[in-house]
Amino acid sequence: MRLTALILAALAIAAPAAAQDAPTDVSPVTVMPAGDPPKLAGSYPAEGAEVVAGLLALKLTFDQPMDPKGWRIAQATPDMAPHDGAQPAAAPLDCLGVPRLLKDEKSFVVLCRTLPGRRYVVALNAPISQQGGADPVSPDGTPTAFANLGGRSAQPAILAFGTRPRGDDPVRTLKAAMSNAGLSEIDSPVVDTPQMR
Repeated sequence: MRLTALILAALAIAAPAAAQDAPTDVSPVTVMPAGDPPKLAGSYPAEGAEVVAGLLALKLTFDQPMDPKGWRIAQATPDMAPHDGAQPAAAPLDCLGVPRLLKDEKSFVVLCRTLPGRRYVVALNAPISQQGGADPVSPDGTPTAFANLGGRSAQPAILAFGTRPRGDDPVRTLKAAMSNAGLSEIDSPVVDTPQMR
C-alpha cells in the first residue's frame, strides 16, 4: 500500500512537468527606442532650387535610419504652401513608382518627370486629410508614412523647387538625372525585378 501511494505521488509530481509544452524557438527582434521623430535633413533638389527640366531623381535624406516600407509624398495643397502670386501656381509632380531607400538607410530616391518653367511643391508626411489625390497604402490597406526603424513617423515637411524655363536641354537619361542628384549606379531609383519579367 505504501509502495502504491509512493508511486502515485511520484507520478502526480511528474505529470505537470511532462504536460508543459516544449520551449518555442524565437527569432531575434530589434526594438528601437522611439526617440525624436525623423526630420528631413536634405534633398535634391534643395528647397527653393531651380533645376533643369526633364528626368529628375528626387532624393530625400532624413536625419536617422528609416523604414524602407513607409512613405507619403503628395501634391501640396494651396493652404499648405501659399504663394504670393509672383511665382506660378504649383504643378503636380509626376513620379514613377515607390521611393527606394538607399544603402545609407537615411535617403530615399524616386524618379520623376518635370516640365520647363514650372514650380513644384510636394508635401512629405502631410496629414491625410490635407493631401490632394489618393493616399499611398501598404499591402494591408493602411496609409503609410516616412518613419524611422522604431516606427516613429517623420515630421511633415514641404519641399518647393522650380525648373528653368525652356532653353536648356532637358535631362533625358537616367544616368544624367542620377548624376545631377549626386547618386552612384548602385543608388538607382529604378530597381530591376527579374521575377516581374
